[in-house]
Amino acid sequence: NNRFDGKVGHVFTGGEPMMQQQAIAEIIQHWIDDEGYPTWVGFETNVTQAIKPELRTAINDLRDREVMVYFSMSPKLLHVSGEQPEKAIHVDLMLDYLELCPHSYLKFVLNEDQRAWDQAQEIVYRIIDDVTCDSWHDPDVWVMPVGGVIGQQLDSAVGRIADKAIKEYQWNVSPRVHVLIWGDDQIGR
Repeated sequence: NNRFDGKVGHVFTGGEPMMQQQAIAEIIQHWIDDEGYPTWVGFETNVTQAIKPELRTAINDLRDREVMVYFSMSPKLLHVSGEQPEKAIHVDLMLDYLELCPHSYLKFVLNEDQRAWDQAQEIVYRIIDDVTCDSWHDPDVWVMPVGGVIGQQLDSAVGRIADKAIKEYQWNVSPRVHVLIWGDDQIGR
């Protein structure tokens, strides 16, 4: 009866899914009512929105059913996106997301500007210093090299960014797979 067949997950992604919390809570409730919920649920977010009570309840209802729920927390960094830290960096919200969903992780889109790396590292340290959930004492951090078009993903800087993430920070790396798969014409996918 479970249309997800116990093997498939679901990711809520952008724009910014946390701007649609009521609608997401309704989708989750539909899954539960229908007894057709996924094995895992992820949220791709820039972590600028507090979790509203209705979504918190829906997430807890999924977790009660042993559905793994996580947030891919991708704050916008000043020297990559141009977003001012006071607008884009909310460690208090990241800590709340981690408390609710300890399988969550940080994902930074990075370029070669050391100031961006320093800002990312500062965020990681702040979370480590303040996090109360035991499962996040060894942070799961991912780096995606900046670049929304194929030419940027094929640039030699991507390799240097990957090497830096792995060798200097011991962070995970992922290319921007959607760009590599669908190329420059990915609007509406």
